Amino acid sequence: MGRAHLKAFNFFAASILILASLQTGHSVAFASLGDNADSVERDRQALRGTKKISTRNSYQIHEITHGGGTVREYLSANGVVFGVTWSGGGEPDLNQLFGNYFQEYKKAEPQASHPSRRAPLRVRSENIMVEKSGHMRAILGRAYILKQIPPGVSVNEIQ
Repeated sequence: MGRAHLKAFNFFAASILILASLQTGHSVAFASLGDNADSVERDRQALRGTKKISTRNSYQIHEITHGGGTVREYLSANGVVFGVTWSGGGEPDLNQLFGNYFQEYKKAEPQASHPSRRAPLRVRSENIMVEKSGHMRAILGRAYILKQIPPGVSVNEIQ
């Protein structure tokens, strides 16, 4: 096989793998709630975004800005993601964002508080709180682990 054919084959094989991963539901990885700090750098690379870190008294905010919007990951002093926010043109893959908490979220979603179309959707389960709002091309939301919020931190700081 010549070099041109080999390059074409490698491109074709890579394309098949990408399509297969999309078909199986795997997508760009986000730091999951309850995950560690190492996942934030993987997110930045996957999103091809820029990262800015802000430090507060008892936590850090890792803000990743990318072409589609912004993801903020809130890490406690022990390096655990206790909250995540997103804003931009579309909703991210919540399965990836919520990690082990996704099934709990899906189970609680049908009983969610949604008083009107303009009010945010609020989903509360035993362990997490999720709030989502917006309209086409302007979606935002936040999720946090209720029992992982550092002492002295208000949920209003997760924004």
